Amino acid sequence: MKPSLKTIMFLCLGMFVSPLIAQTAAQKKHPKFSAFETKAKEFRAAYDQGNFRAAATSGEVMLKLALEIMGAKDPMVGVVYGNLGTVYKHLGDFDKAIACHEKDIAISREVHGEKSAETASGYDNIGLAYHDKGAFDKALEFAEKSLQIKLAALGEKHIETALSYNNVGAAWESKGDHKKAIQYHEKALAIRKAVKGASHPDVAQTLDNLGVAWGGTGDLKKAAKFSAEALAIRLAAFGEDHPDTVLSYYNTGVAFRRIGSLDKAIDYLAKALKGWELRPELNSVDIINTNFHLGAAYRDKKNLKKAAGHLETAYNLSLKLRGADYPDTQKLKALLEKTKAGK
Repeated sequence: MKPSLKTIMFLCLGMFVSPLIAQTAAQKKHPKFSAFETKAKEFRAAYDQGNFRAAATSGEVMLKLALEIMGAKDPMVGVVYGNLGTVYKHLGDFDKAIACHEKDIAISREVHGEKSAETASGYDNIGLAYHDKGAFDKALEFAEKSLQIKLAALGEKHIETALSYNNVGAAWESKGDHKKAIQYHEKALAIRKAVKGASHPDVAQTLDNLGVAWGGTGDLKKAAKFSAEALAIRLAAFGEDHPDTVLSYYNTGVAFRRIGSLDKAIDYLAKALKGWELRPELNSVDIINTNFHLGAAYRDKKNLKKAAGHLETAYNLSLKLRGADYPDTQKLKALLEKTKAGK
């Protein structure tokens, strides 16, 4: 989700990045199979490092090799399409992402059947692409398709079912139905705690989503509580600079700002900003939003000089990326002018 200035927090969506599928002996003897394996390793390494442009480059070569070695209807080709679609989603090229996921789903339907877990995972991924594109009705449609398949194929308590509960909840949250979102996220949380334990990063993801949803209902104390719990898990699991920890710093900071704990808010938001700035090319919208919230927190503390500094950074970046006519750019400009005027 690319949040506007009105957005309290980010939603955490469940992704599915598939491992390689075992290949036949004939495929492994193909003269280009070793090149395919090399590109697959490059793709995974780039993805894990968050270098999505490099992952896309490796992924396109990997796809071309897979089609040549295995044929257009091989399950591995579907896996490559799916993973490449996830990368394009991260890069913001949602139409390419959706096209890749449609091809993955078509192969899964033919090879595994409409009601298979593999097809459900394809529905998860295309739903995420639609979600990030802002097409929340389509996102909900595919997330619910995935959930129904997994309930039938895997059961209520399977960890993959939890991922679909998570994604349905995220879609309802983006559509503005916070209570429905909470219902689905609570189901995901119960499964993830039971299967993976209370301190697993997937549990932190769901806690973050519950923080978003409770914030939407206006229960800001619950929002802050869930966000802080998610942050504690991610700090223990990943350390300070991991993107998921940075996300939790941001969410917790915004939650504390909304309940008026301004010093805590500024501390967490400053840590989030430091983390986003490690990869500015991937986090430009996050940098805008975090500077906005830091500026707003300093305004609430009557420190207009610091407020103006953060708001000016947010405004200039929004102007560069989104143009002068973009609604959030206009709101930032108005707030910055008001702050500089001492109002």
